[in-house]
Amino acid sequence: MKRKKVCIVTITDLNNYGNRLQNFALVSFLENNFYCNVRTLWPNYTISFLSAGHYLYCQLKDFLMFFLFRQKTVCASRYRRFVRFNRIIKKSRALLLPFGKFFILKNHFEYFISGSDQVWNPDFTLPLNISFLTFAGKKQRLSYAASFGRGSLTMEEIAKISPMVGEMNLLSVREPGSLALIRKMTNGEASLSIDPVFLISSKEWSAFCMRHVSSKAELMVKTPILFVYWLGHENEIVFRRIKEIGEKRLLNVVFCSPNCSMSNVNNFSDCSPWDFVYLLAHASLVVTNSFHGTAFSLIFHRDFYCIQRFDKDAPKNDTRLLALKQEFLIDPSRFDITNDKPADISWGSVDSKIRFEKERSSSLLSRYFQKRV
Repeated sequence: MKRKKVCIVTITDLNNYGNRLQNFALVSFLENNFYCNVRTLWPNYTISFLSAGHYLYCQLKDFLMFFLFRQKTVCASRYRRFVRFNRIIKKSRALLLPFGKFFILKNHFEYFISGSDQVWNPDFTLPLNISFLTFAGKKQRLSYAASFGRGSLTMEEIAKISPMVGEMNLLSVREPGSLALIRKMTNGEASLSIDPVFLISSKEWSAFCMRHVSSKAELMVKTPILFVYWLGHENEIVFRRIKEIGEKRLLNVVFCSPNCSMSNVNNFSDCSPWDFVYLLAHASLVVTNSFHGTAFSLIFHRDFYCIQRFDKDAPKNDTRLLALKQEFLIDPSRFDITNDKPADISWGSVDSKIRFEKERSSSLLSRYFQKRV
């Protein structure tokens, strides 16, 4: 059986656990379930000679700082761990220069998939003409669980995006908010799909982690831990409450946040993506303000609190956590860290929902790719 060549276009920074893990998950699911070879476009934002020059400058600076001089900082250590993780993901290294490789990519792949994560968020650095795959033929343009990361768009943004939406061959989005925006722009078929991290089972995630987990992470889970994955600025009220819960439940607090200044906690902010999954999977309690932190808590049946972000760097009109809450029927008490006794979660219902959505995704993708037998 001839394998189809597929290229994923997604967010590719080396700083966010969610975007790297969803990228890995989608590649793994496609290659393990369909006859296809999958690569990820990397880098995907150099669209002019100026931006290409800036990219090469950053690459040289990173090499000097993180590898040649071996800068001993948390930032450098985190960067190196992300680089090592990223070697697992096969890439199509394209400098997206005018009239260059960017425009002939469509001759090297049969399909391009935009997604998952906030690949269509206009506030992000990925140019919309790339994330909507305008360089490819119309029949080559697919999306899977793509997200605007917002509940609304400006009239200017809608005017810019609408023509590109109408030219997609497959429109699959992650949240009802993104689906509502799509339906304002096109009458074509569009569907909801679950985030790629849910396409990989907890057993499969654990097996991946055991091959790559660090000894530091293994040592941390020898005692019960409260794992905190926090994006954005500190929230003193929430952090104080986290400390109280840790003391009350006799849990060692492990932070995965570069912005934590709390004393008497383990701040493992330079952990690798594999360490991140491993620590969360072994935590007695998870506190997070992240979509993917909540998603992995559901996958691994972890007791958790999810906190909505309101800091100045939070995405505008963010509906992603609300979508998870509605999709998995999560009780509101799980979003209130002051509640000492949040409602129990029906893990059987969660698993049934994941299985159902996984089958739906498999059926959707089988329109374009031959299933393995």
